[in-house]
Amino acid sequence: MAARTLKGMDSSGAHAKKACEESLRELRVDCIDLCELPTCCHPDSPIKETIRALAELKAQNQTHRPCKISSPITAVQTEYSSLARDSEFPLSHQPPLHLPRPQHPHHLLLPLGRDLLSGIITSPSTSPRVPDVDARTTHIPWFSAETFDANMNWWTGGRNLLRKSGVSSQLALA
Repeated sequence: MAARTLKGMDSSGAHAKKACEESLRELRVDCIDLCELPTCCHPDSPIKETIRALAELKAQNQTHRPCKISSPITAVQTEYSSLARDSEFPLSHQPPLHLPRPQHPHHLLLPLGRDLLSGIITSPSTSPRVPDVDARTTHIPWFSAETFDANMNWWTGGRNLLRKSGVSSQLALA
C-alpha cells in the first residue's frame, strides 16, 4: 500500500510509527516524551488509525504519554500568528468541544504565518522549501493568487509601522 500524502505530508499510522522509530534511533534514546500528529492530516488517513499507531508505541514503552482515543489528549497544537488567531477565544466562553480544556499545554505552531511574515516569501510560488511538495500554495488561502498580494501589502504596512516605531518585526512572535 502506498503512503498516503497531502503534498508531501504523510499522516498515516504507519508513517507515524516509522517517524517515531527513526527519532528514537537518531536521538539514541529508548523513549521519547511527546509524539505530535501532523497539523495537516490527509483525508484518506483516518485520525483513529494514526492515534492507534501512537497508542501501540506507548504500549511498547517508546513514548511516555498515552495517545489513544479512550484517554484524554495531553496537549493541543494550533497555528497562531498575526494572521491566524483562531485559537483565541474569550475566557468566559468554553473552547470548542474538540479542544481539550485550558489545563492542557498549548503548543503554538507557525508563528510567522507559514513564512508569509518572515520576509522570505515574495510571491505565492516563492518558498524556502521545495515548491512541488508545498501545500501552502494550493491549500492555504493566504497564499492563493486571489489573496496573496493583499496579504503582502498588509504585512508590508505592518513592518513599516514597526520600523517607524523602532520596534523589531519580531513583535509578530510576541
